[in-house]
Amino acid sequence: MANKQVTCAVCEIHAESVFKIDGMDCREEVAILERRLKPLPGLEDLVPDLVGQRLRVRYDAARLSTATIVEAVAQTGMRAWLEHEAPRVGRDACYVTRHQRADARRGHWRDVHW
Repeated sequence: MANKQVTCAVCEIHAESVFKIDGMDCREEVAILERRLKPLPGLEDLVPDLVGQRLRVRYDAARLSTATIVEAVAQTGMRAWLEHEAPRVGRDACYVTRHQRADARRGHWRDVHW
């Protein structure tokens, strides 16, 4: 997999996750999700896919977790589960695997590409 450069002047740990959303099949449900999710601290952007019933979320993983996003979606009466996650560490960082991010949190920086 090729490294992809991400520039984010806001996020400490820039992350993008794709959630499968059960019950999101029209613009009204998208509006409900936007009203519920946009106030979450650390949320950067939401990109809905009505046909695929998916929601791409860009956020600061240092301030917001996927579990919090799933819980907020559940409060709307819809159901969400994580389909894909692509974390990036640092403000200008390349793709970092979940294991590398875990190593970085434990202080093992050798395998993390900054």
